[in-house]
Amino acid sequence: MAPEVFKHRRYEKKVDVYSFAMILYEMLEGEPPFASYEPYDGAKHAAEGHRPAFRAKGYIPELQE
Repeated sequence: MAPEVFKHRRYEKKVDVYSFAMILYEMLEGEPPFASYEPYDGAKHAAEGHRPAFRAKGYIPELQE
């Protein structure tokens, strides 16, 4: 869930870009972002400004960014 949505703020199409990035992350890493958290806690963690780290090696910096 995009941080804006979690915080019940007004949002636009940017939240779709965020969601797509999280899908790509799961495809690359093989598990959802913040998989070690309960769903609510993972969304809260993201809303606090944290982003999932890439564990796998070999991604070019542009892809990670």
